[in-house]
Amino acid sequence: MEISTTHVFLISYIIYPITYKIWGCKHNSRKLQVGRLPPALRQIWKGHGLGLVTVKDRKANNMWMFFMVFDNKMWVVIPSMVLFSGLVVCLIEHSDSPEELSPWSNWSKIVLAPAPVPVIGLSLSKPQTTAPQKYIVPKIEEEILVFDKRLSSVVPGKITGENKTYELKGIDLAMKLHYIKGLYFFTNTLTSGSEGENATSSFINIQEIKKPMFDWLISYFKASGRIRLSSLETGDRPSIKLNDAGIRIVEARSSKSIDEWLTMENFPAFNHQLVYDNVLGPDLAFSPLICIQVTWFKCGGISMGLSWAHVLGDGLSASEFMNMLGQYIQGHLQKPETLVHVDHPQSNYPPSDPAQEPITVKRVNPVDNHWALPSNCKIGTHIFHLTSQQLSKLHSAVHNSERNEISTTIQSFEVITAIIWKSIAKIRNYDMETNCVTICRPKTTKRKQVMPYNGQILGKVEAKFSIQSAEPLQLVQLIAENIVDESDIVEELVNKEMGEFDFFVYGANLTFVDMEKADVYGFELKGKIPRFASYAIDGIGDKGVILIHPGPKDDNRSKLVVVLLPENEIEPLKNELKEEWNVVNP
Repeated sequence: MEISTTHVFLISYIIYPITYKIWGCKHNSRKLQVGRLPPALRQIWKGHGLGLVTVKDRKANNMWMFFMVFDNKMWVVIPSMVLFSGLVVCLIEHSDSPEELSPWSNWSKIVLAPAPVPVIGLSLSKPQTTAPQKYIVPKIEEEILVFDKRLSSVVPGKITGENKTYELKGIDLAMKLHYIKGLYFFTNTLTSGSEGENATSSFINIQEIKKPMFDWLISYFKASGRIRLSSLETGDRPSIKLNDAGIRIVEARSSKSIDEWLTMENFPAFNHQLVYDNVLGPDLAFSPLICIQVTWFKCGGISMGLSWAHVLGDGLSASEFMNMLGQYIQGHLQKPETLVHVDHPQSNYPPSDPAQEPITVKRVNPVDNHWALPSNCKIGTHIFHLTSQQLSKLHSAVHNSERNEISTTIQSFEVITAIIWKSIAKIRNYDMETNCVTICRPKTTKRKQVMPYNGQILGKVEAKFSIQSAEPLQLVQLIAENIVDESDIVEELVNKEMGEFDFFVYGANLTFVDMEKADVYGFELKGKIPRFASYAIDGIGDKGVILIHPGPKDDNRSKLVVVLLPENEIEPLKNELKEEWNVVNP
């Protein structure tokens, strides 16, 4: 069939209705604009001597072209939705703050946005020369005290070996749901006190902290392992796989200076932001046993926060662990040290009757792969700093005289424990469970060059009389002379019921932890001792924990009392200690 010119027009118009429009044609024209057509149509056009001219769309030059994105109905709906949403938000805010709403001045709040939030913590003003005032942290600022967190890992500089495991003992598994938290503050004395955000640089950088860790972790190879619930070597008993997986390092920044942080009202309540929240599990094979968070403050100072899984060892072991790190960072130790293993140190206290059920631990249902203590009680934190002068007054008040040869045999731990025990018994209003407390103190204080282990006693002290009406000296003598060590029967119980139950110690009863002999301020960086250091315990029961350890170095006899109690008991305890013993909140 012969294809006519009309056929060509019809075919092209049907196939290319959008891209091309036929504007005109000329017979016998040799200037064909058919380069973008398919070859078949191109030959047809050429055979008939036709040309195709593209029509240019001139709508692009229209200044109202953007209206073509939506039709007219949509353009009416969009501003209506914005106005309606803004009006609803404005009415809700008006119910809370009616004095802030006016028809004209707040029109921007209805349609556009609320007023901008000021930047917090970046003041460039000069520091005050007067005594620092307690700073109350606004709720909005609590979330941005520490920011810009970055995670990494450090592993030992030498392979420990293949298929090596460390079997966890019964006393270790009794502590599996607890975590020790240590925190150290170091000021930057190289600066002149400038408070600007970028005014100073720190006296130490992260590489100076990380590099010595390679040798340090060779000595503490157990700390670089990972938990295994079962293995060929230990069967169904949990163990630590010595696979050199390393420890977690967290780097962070704070919008505060160290002075500002330590003068915040109730600053211990915010210290958790400086210690990484590390709980073993639910992926146990990938959960580090230790996390160290390094936080840089705007003044150039730093804090170092330790999160320590208690299955590794007790508080004295954790403290010595950090002290050794300081030795490596300062270059005092040039090669890995060989640490001594201590299996079972002897206790100086009489053991409990094996036939009796231990009361220093409580059972909980198995936690499986997530080693965290289930609890609905919110625990609050407070710290009392008792100076040597305050301690002398407390000793005198308890002994009704100045310290003499008899009273000097009583340590500060017993005196502080007796006073706080009596005060909490008053707060709990004749709770008979308060008549029994748990005392955790080390069997030996020799921890240098020793592999970390759980070497504390789990002592019980029971009173057959009313704690509220007892004399403080009576409680002091009870603590000093009537501790019964249950650590052996606790270990037997855990070994016997492993798999059926899990256990916890801290907070099962009101628990007092003795770290008086811990060298908390032995951790140094470049010759600097911590300005402030404290230890606490995470993952505790609702009966609470009181931890006592040395205070700052400038007062060698001072003590730091870390109170971990249900939040509703913190304020009553502060008031009781202030009224009865003149122990004021620092």
